Amino acid sequence: MSQIDAMKHNRGRVKVLEILSPEHPNAVDFVLLRRCLANFGYPVSEHTLQSYLVYLEERGCVDITRNKDKQILFAIITAKGLDILDGRIVEQGIDID
Repeated sequence: MSQIDAMKHNRGRVKVLEILSPEHPNAVDFVLLRRCLANFGYPVSEHTLQSYLVYLEERGCVDITRNKDKQILFAIITAKGLDILDGRIVEQGIDID
């Protein structure tokens, strides 16, 4: 992965956290989250958004609700995700600008 791609994906993951943050403790629908990203100038494919959410889930930054077919339905930012956004925690791979 090029440095530009890595920066682009990092910024996309951070933007996901920024979108989820004001909705805490409520979940945000996957489709709505994708539309919000596009409205903020971060249009991503369904697959890319899924990869961002799984990455964030693996690091404890979001909780994901899936259907029986393992498709992502909703995401909720966790306390750790909020702490990362606020600069209280540093997590490798999620660089807040």
